[in-house]
Amino acid sequence: MCTNQGFKSLIPGPLLDSGYLYWFLTQAGKSIEYSGNGTTFTEVSKAAMERFRILLPPLAEQRRNADLLDRVDAVRRRREEGRRLMDELLRSVFLEMFGDPRTLDPKEWPLRR
Repeated sequence: MCTNQGFKSLIPGPLLDSGYLYWFLTQAGKSIEYSGNGTTFTEVSKAAMERFRILLPPLAEQRRNADLLDRVDAVRRRREEGRRLMDELLRSVFLEMFGDPRTLDPKEWPLRR
């Protein structure tokens, strides 16, 4: 998604929490993109963004929602890192137990039919 030169920065005012805006835009990205136009790439103009509406609960609720989504996202990232580390451990244990299967008989164990 690209914007043109006339696009203005999104600066939250006193009634909009920046964390809430981040999460709202993260989820609304496709809707915003669909409001753009262009053949080579989708361009979202300032006018298109001015027509876009943001759900605006009370500021305290915005902050609570943004905080919750931040914490959930942190758990998701830690879980992904844990999976990556477990995959690495599994490969490491396999190689230590059996050697590299790409080499011929890496442990020089006797062969049987």
